[in-house]
Amino acid sequence: MNAEKSIFSFDEYSITDIQYTFDRNLMAQNRDKMVDFSVQFTPEIQINELESKLDGIVQLRISVEGKVENKNLVNASVNIFGKFSSSDLGKDKFDQYCRLSGVATLFQIARAVVISFTSQTGNTPIIIPLTNISSSQQTTNEKTKK
Repeated sequence: MNAEKSIFSFDEYSITDIQYTFDRNLMAQNRDKMVDFSVQFTPEIQINELESKLDGIVQLRISVEGKVENKNLVNASVNIFGKFSSSDLGKDKFDQYCRLSGVATLFQIARAVVISFTSQTGNTPIIIPLTNISSSQQTTNEKTKK
């Protein structure tokens, strides 16, 4: 099967910040217990109109909190910057692509970074649960309108 090139380009990305903290004593006491992870993410989108194309800057902050029996065990956060472009999309459609495809692309890269980073700490790696970006953003938009 031949892959068809997308009209939405992913040009570059950079991890701009990563943080990781854990409670060593609580970690030792709860090694065999299930950790309940909650994930928060905040995207910021900026669209720039150039002569022949649109550029989109997507900045994404993901925060993960892991608790065992309502006690804070581990926290991780990552900030990632991505640049996207298109010469074939209108501004509104490009904005939608940045908000969904751009955020989803950066989310998966950040997820891999957190897994890799935390696996090298000697603790159980944090595996950020798969997240429905579209549904999460719709829920956020509905809460904002209220």
